[in-house]
Amino acid sequence: MGEYLVASGFYDGNEKSVLLSKTGEVFEFYMITRAGLDTDPEYITVAEAFTGELSENVFNGSQVDIYFCDSDLQTLLVITGE
Repeated sequence: MGEYLVASGFYDGNEKSVLLSKTGEVFEFYMITRAGLDTDPEYITVAEAFTGELSENVFNGSQVDIYFCDSDLQTLLVITGE
């Protein structure tokens, strides 16, 4: 997962906080986002595509959901992968 985040450009050298969890067969990728990104249509579209990329390239086709969180890891928005 870490190698993929670096290779994909997600990790760009700036500090980022993420958490990976799994509930049943679904991988849950939690990430702290800046205020307002959870309502930015362009950012949401990128996250929707990223669910598919993670599923295909990291988790062998398993569903991946992305959680946009505040600095306390409180969920602001969930992008559900299919």
